[in-house]
Amino acid sequence: MTHCVPPRGESEQSVPRHQSAVTLVTAGRLTTAFVVLGVALRVWNFGAVSSLWLDEILLSRNILGRGLWRLLTEPLQLDQVAPPGFLLVEKLTVLALGGHELSLRLFPFFCSIAGLFLFRKLAETTLQGIAAPIAMALFATSVPLIRFAAEVKQYECDATAAIVLLLLALRLRQPGRLRAASADSFEVAPMPSARPGCRPWIRPSPLDRL
Repeated sequence: MTHCVPPRGESEQSVPRHQSAVTLVTAGRLTTAFVVLGVALRVWNFGAVSSLWLDEILLSRNILGRGLWRLLTEPLQLDQVAPPGFLLVEKLTVLALGGHELSLRLFPFFCSIAGLFLFRKLAETTLQGIAAPIAMALFATSVPLIRFAAEVKQYECDATAAIVLLLLALRLRQPGRLRAASADSFEVAPMPSARPGCRPWIRPSPLDRL
């Protein structure tokens, strides 16, 4: 009685490849689902039109009460700081759509939606298997990022800009791109929208307001 023995390595390789393909498809679907969830949460928060915090009101008074030139060239009043690039977009949005709350919150909202898709690209570029959808889930359901999406502050724009810089850095590290740039010599120039002395990520926790 003879037994048909498959060539060595054939059965061992076919199963892992099949499982790997299934894992990739499942991970991709999960990542898409978490992106959709993140968009839904941000739209829900934006549509709730919650009351402005005091620091949002103070910044809004600067945006609404100043001309474009003074807004970009003079220090803000009421102990407020914000990058000139953020102030420029906010002022142009107000001039185009009016000075109501939704107009002031529109730019951070768009940045938050763009950040979801950019973060997906970052996660799928740097992570493998189920790690990418896990990272996407954490980003999509992050309470601070959901709240910042509907606040008249630059924090959501800062988060999206950080993701863009990471994607650019990863692209520059690809073979054939800027071979002369090493980890010791390559520096990311400060963004032109950053105000000197402004440290936008230093902010009291939302829980401190309770």
